[in-house]
Amino acid sequence: MLVSLYLSQFIVFVWDRYLFPGIKTSENGKPLFTRRKRRLVRIKMRYGLPGIVILTHSVLSIPVGAFLITRYYGNRLKYFILLLAAQVTWSLIYTVFYMYVQYWINNTF
Repeated sequence: MLVSLYLSQFIVFVWDRYLFPGIKTSENGKPLFTRRKRRLVRIKMRYGLPGIVILTHSVLSIPVGAFLITRYYGNRLKYFILLLAAQVTWSLIYTVFYMYVQYWINNTF
C-alpha cells in the first residue's frame, strides 16, 4: 500500500504538471464544469473517503484505491492509516469467512 500511495502521488504530479497543466476555463475565466466533473463531484460527495476506503479492498484494487485517495484527498499519513486499517479488517473478514466455510464443509461431508 505504501508503494501504491507514493507511486500514485508521482502519477498525480506528472498528470497535473506535464500532461494536463492548468484548469480548463470558459471564455469569461470561470472554471469549466463538464458532465464528467459533475459526476465525480457527486460520487465524492455521496460516498466520500469512507466509501473509497471500503471499496478499495472489496471491489477496487489497492493501487486504484490509493490513486483515488491521493488524487482527491492528498497524500497524508491518516489516509495511509485508514487504508491499513481497512486492509486488516478485510483480511480478518476473509479469514473468518474462510474458516467458517472450511468448518462447515468438514462437518457436513
